[in-house]
Amino acid sequence: MTIDTTVTLTELTPTPAVVIARRYERDTLDQTIDEAIRRVRKAVTAARVPTAGPPFVRFLSIGDRGEIEVGLPLDGPHVVPTLRATILPGGTAASAWHRGDESGILDLLRLVERWVADNGTPAGPPWVWYWTPGDTDPFRAQVVWPMRRP
Repeated sequence: MTIDTTVTLTELTPTPAVVIARRYERDTLDQTIDEAIRRVRKAVTAARVPTAGPPFVRFLSIGDRGEIEVGLPLDGPHVVPTLRATILPGGTAASAWHRGDESGILDLLRLVERWVADNGTPAGPPWVWYWTPGDTDPFRAQVVWPMRRP
């Protein structure tokens, strides 16, 4: 597992998305995310809605157990039965990359959380773009944490 400790600033564009909420425990986080991504993909495909990027996981709480939203960005606002519409916010965000297995995601989130606290204030919950599937070797993901600069 490789956690790149380089955190950079990026500018985000507001992005429509659909999500499904889940509770997780650290020991089953990978399985919870993988199952939720499958459900979201299936619902979006059945609704024939165009996507606009890879799946993401928004962490509403971080710890040994917590709440997440798993979703897909869309090319515009759409209704997908069984999923909740949302918008990934625009603005400034801290960003860091992860290569390895899914188990390092929570560690990278904590690292970015500290960086945001040292360089500004959080402006909403973080999310992780899943650029490759969780069972891909190497797995690639990107943490994005909206923030306000001083």
